[in-house]
Amino acid sequence: MSVISPWVEHFNHFEADEFRPLLDSQNALEHYCQVREVFALGRSSLFEVLLNAPIGKKFPPTALLRSLLKEREPEAIEWPDGIFPSIAVQCQFVLLLALAGKKELAVKLAKQLAPIVSGGFWTLWTSEKEYNEEETRLSCALFLQAIGKTLEADELYSPALPNSPFFSFLHQQKIQLEIPPFKEEKAVWTLEGSKASIGAMKSGSSRILAFGPHAHPLTNSNLFGICQAEGPWFCSSAQKDVWFQVEKQAETAFALYSFGISFEKPMAFVFYVEASECRIGNALFKPKSLQRFSGEASTIHFDGMTLEIDRPLKIELIPLAGSKSYWGSSFLLAFWLSPLSNKVFFALK
Repeated sequence: MSVISPWVEHFNHFEADEFRPLLDSQNALEHYCQVREVFALGRSSLFEVLLNAPIGKKFPPTALLRSLLKEREPEAIEWPDGIFPSIAVQCQFVLLLALAGKKELAVKLAKQLAPIVSGGFWTLWTSEKEYNEEETRLSCALFLQAIGKTLEADELYSPALPNSPFFSFLHQQKIQLEIPPFKEEKAVWTLEGSKASIGAMKSGSSRILAFGPHAHPLTNSNLFGICQAEGPWFCSSAQKDVWFQVEKQAETAFALYSFGISFEKPMAFVFYVEASECRIGNALFKPKSLQRFSGEASTIHFDGMTLEIDRPLKIELIPLAGSKSYWGSSFLLAFWLSPLSNKVFFALK
């Protein structure tokens, strides 16, 4: 998902009939990203073409844009089964609900979203490939501004918006939502999504941006994340015959149960960490370095945060660049799970 739709610069040159074929291969989210820019540009003829595409009629944010243009009730305000929108899209959805006159629902969703956004848990429900930091920061900033968290919003957002008509439009609306005070969370669990994390955590100045199962090799981020859930169990998106269950012991402590891991198909449980340094034993590791760790350990220290397991496992620590890849993480920490034992206890302190 991109802040600036790849078609925006061409909108002023397309006629409606020329634009129609571009819809054929787009999914609902990509379609929405196009609709929102056309909506903000006020190109009504193109907007009609986009709105008449069946792909977007039941996608809630697109339905809200339809209602704003046509001044009628939106066709859909609930997310379809199996759709897990990113934090960025959820923030946009709340703001569009307010603009569409659905203030009560906007406030209800804003109350649920506020601790997540304010806590910096922005990587939820988003695969590494689809995560867009610029769009996420802008969306979160506009949301925080709407709920009165102006200081937090200012840290993320500048009035010098990128060349996106949609975000400029939202910024100009000065949306305000009154929600009661809320407590920031140390951990958020989702246990749903596609190639997504099962949650996010933080302690001190360090954060776990994403964590979950990762098949071999660790260099391929497409092998990370969860897939479908069956009751309390969820499977690896890379190996759908490998299943996991999380039993939470405390806010940042949990037991991980696994089923189906084999020696032939190694499986790791991985944490993507944002931290300025990592210490394992007497060894110190920094981001953006070539120094790695491979060996057994049960305690790993980051600045202001310690991750412990109940027994030594083979682990790998890979320093990362902390750029736009891997959700902006500084380290990849992998615990290789044993086929001979189906339970591991993790605790973040």
